Amino acid sequence: MLGLGRQPPSDPVRVGLGVLPRHLGDRVMRTDHGPTNLAALRTLAINALRLAGHPNIAAGLRQHTRTPQLPLATLGLT
Repeated sequence: MLGLGRQPPSDPVRVGLGVLPRHLGDRVMRTDHGPTNLAALRTLAINALRLAGHPNIAAGLRQHTRTPQLPLATLGLT
């Protein structure tokens, strides 16, 4: 028994400092995969710029950094 009289989850997954049931643990970004997650986001950004027709990725990144609504428009979220 835990301190408050509750039973622990039947199949816990440790995520950060908390404990989540197995079916919820799959939806959380794991903390030990940080570099892999950042690489996936970087690849997403580069491919979105290529699909939008930017000939120079560095210039496209600078342009999207300066205009707050432009990344959302490029991804079709506005």
